Amino acid sequence: MVGGIESADDLDKGIVEASSEIFALREANLSMILLVIFSIIIGAFNVHDWLNVEYQKGLDAITQKTWIVEFNQTSTSTEFQDVWQDEESRIVEFYMDDSELVPMEGYAVGMINITVSPDTVDGFTAADPIAQCDAISASVVVNDLTAQWESGANILSAQDSSCEDIHLSLLVYPDYQGGNITVSGVNEFQVLQPWKNLGWGDGVLEIKVDLDVNTAEPGPFATDDDEEITITVEVIGFLANALPVDIEM
Repeated sequence: MVGGIESADDLDKGIVEASSEIFALREANLSMILLVIFSIIIGAFNVHDWLNVEYQKGLDAITQKTWIVEFNQTSTSTEFQDVWQDEESRIVEFYMDDSELVPMEGYAVGMINITVSPDTVDGFTAADPIAQCDAISASVVVNDLTAQWESGANILSAQDSSCEDIHLSLLVYPDYQGGNITVSGVNEFQVLQPWKNLGWGDGVLEIKVDLDVNTAEPGPFATDDDEEITITVEVIGFLANALPVDIEM
């Protein structure tokens, strides 16, 4: 600058510096724009992946699948043994909260099996070698025990006069059959929910037993006027597990 007037060199220099600053700003802005665009693209990919994952979760939550429900079974039992007199009728009570009958923790009661056994085998006992088989009838008394009393799978009464065991059974848990089943459901929780009710099998099991002694012809050994009878109660408990079935399309 000479005498307050800018020289041509100073003017050119100022133009160059201004141009450099402008280009520097443009490069910085361009870099920033590219960075923003790159961030948007990466974010879009992440959002897309997240949406796909959430969509699949939602699809799984409403899609019916095929499951196999397996029942891990356990059994507990107790027995009652006593002598019945001729023409005696008696009801024997078994409390389901007895420690000998309660299933393992977490297991539900599926069914109850009852066996009524005479002491006489094939018409012979050591006490009475010419004894005949006595007539025994047994039944499960319908009461407030929480069970499936109307099920067609129940055997609630039977009788025998051939020295054989009498077998009775009572279905306790709804739809329980003991074997694995195949069901449809959206997830494991839904599939297993029907098998988590531990309220079935509460109460008192009552077994009625009637005896009618068949006495042999009069003689020195004809002393048969009673029968020793054993009642065995077996409680079947179960714990359900669900396994998905892979179906190839």
